[in-house]
Amino acid sequence: MNVQGVNSRLGIPNFTVSNSSRIVALAERFTVKEINYEEMLGAIELAAKLSLLAVALAMFLSLVSTLVVR
Repeated sequence: MNVQGVNSRLGIPNFTVSNSSRIVALAERFTVKEINYEEMLGAIELAAKLSLLAVALAMFLSLVSTLVVR
């Protein structure tokens, strides 16, 4: 799937968040910046790979702990 050059603008309505300057800064950044869907898909793919790796590691550690207990 080739999505190069596909950009979109995201408009977020005004909202108030108390004591969360990071969230407000991120929301302001997304209201101004154009979103590149290729970067977004790359980030989603990376998150999926990392979560799969975490599940595999958890299963491996569970297997090792079961073998050690026996």
